[in-house]
Amino acid sequence: MADLKEQIKALKKEHKEIEKEISELTEEIHSHPQWIDAGKRHNDADAKERQLYSEREKIAREVRERFCIKREAGCTFPYYTREPYSGTSTNIRPDILELIKKHIGPIYKLNSGDIEGVVRKLIQMALDKNEEYKRLSVEIDEQRKIEDETWKEREQIGNEIAPQLSWLIARKVHVCRELPKLEEFLLKPKSVKAHEERETLKEKTTNPEVIARIYSEIKSE
Repeated sequence: MADLKEQIKALKKEHKEIEKEISELTEEIHSHPQWIDAGKRHNDADAKERQLYSEREKIAREVRERFCIKREAGCTFPYYTREPYSGTSTNIRPDILELIKKHIGPIYKLNSGDIEGVVRKLIQMALDKNEEYKRLSVEIDEQRKIEDETWKEREQIGNEIAPQLSWLIARKVHVCRELPKLEEFLLKPKSVKAHEERETLKEKTTNPEVIARIYSEIKSE
């Protein structure tokens, strides 16, 4: 019981020291001029990407509405479902269904997923022909590339300033997981005994003398 309390005390002390060191290193990294500059470029690219994405999505909605009826919820993605008692439910325009029937076959013979798949392909074809949509897609990819580059740049700066930070964070996670387990053992005497037995056995698994004794009893072939 005393050993367990000492372990808990030691872990709490270690946790406090790790948190302090992580905080100091993080502050040092975040105040570095290169890290600040990379962060600004990352945030600018992210804001630009969001704006471009919004513009592109507006075009995509308009294109989808050529194939799908806009419902009250605003959903313009194609759906076609069959219900046992209420019949079919779909937002695909009747003229589009007629074209599918004309070029593929009777709608009732097609699976819902196949019908939706055809309409999704038609929508994608329309988007691929839309010059403004394509221009926005290229610009979005450019902004995402800047985001990736600046993220890696900040990560590299952090590793150069504090290469031990990732280990400290991993160690903190481990300590945070272990502390509740040990504290729970204190509330259950039987668990404490079982824990101490496991710790004793664990020590034996790394004891060279024990390993040597096992090896000596292995019969050579």
